[in-house]
Amino acid sequence: MNPLQTTTYFVGPVGDCSGTVSCKSIEIKVLNLPNLQQVTASSTSICSGTSTVITVTGTLGAATSWGLFSGDCSGTPLASNSTGVFTVSPTTTTKYFVKPIGSCAQTIPCKEISIQVLTTPTLTSISASSSTICAGNSTTLTVTGSLGAASGWQLFKGSCDGTPVASNATGIFLVSPTENTTYFVKPTGTCSENVVQCKSVQVTVLTVPVLENLTASDTDICLGEIVTLTVSGSLGSASGWSFSPVVVQVHPLLQIQTESLRFLHP
Repeated sequence: MNPLQTTTYFVGPVGDCSGTVSCKSIEIKVLNLPNLQQVTASSTSICSGTSTVITVTGTLGAATSWGLFSGDCSGTPLASNSTGVFTVSPTTTTKYFVKPIGSCAQTIPCKEISIQVLTTPTLTSISASSSTICAGNSTTLTVTGSLGAASGWQLFKGSCDGTPVASNATGIFLVSPTENTTYFVKPTGTCSENVVQCKSVQVTVLTVPVLENLTASDTDICLGEIVTLTVSGSLGSASGWSFSPVVVQVHPLLQIQTESLRFLHP
């Protein structure tokens, strides 16, 4: 017998004396085969540390649940349920296999789907070759970390989403700020949104002294007399003016280093 639907069969003798014998019956239930159409994922490429949702399209029929496996169709069991919806968080690129479990499931071929896992960037720090420079000079900023699946490092000033300064894949930036500046860095591109916090470094810019002129109250003095020297300019970030010993011509054939000079500066 090969019924296509649930059928009750009756049996009894035929021929002489058969009319006095009661027949017997049996019901043959025809169970519905599972129908596994396809397996999809909300995203087939994910960043490490994130998840994706695998969804089974089909009907269970007489089966009890959908089974999720890794390795192959009869590999490592991972989960099972009747909804066919699975949330997975693989740490490496993984193939998942789905098949029905229960009655009539043994004849149904499984389906597979591959989930690619991309490496999330890691940002450890940003440092400067010199965090204090004189105006007009430069310093080198160096990022410590790994890009993973991201495409490059983005340098900003002002804030993590401030004014873009530069971007590259090396994480090395030469900057020449004209004032005290805080620089911020973060990765850009694939999986960069999973790096929660940017890193920063401050570069202090010192003002360069300006020496405009040096004048004397008298450029020809007699031995023992006092001369006043005056500096024109600004110290900037310097701490003071430094004077070298001054030699004054007091005789065409004699040079004497004076011991009593008065130095003035603004």
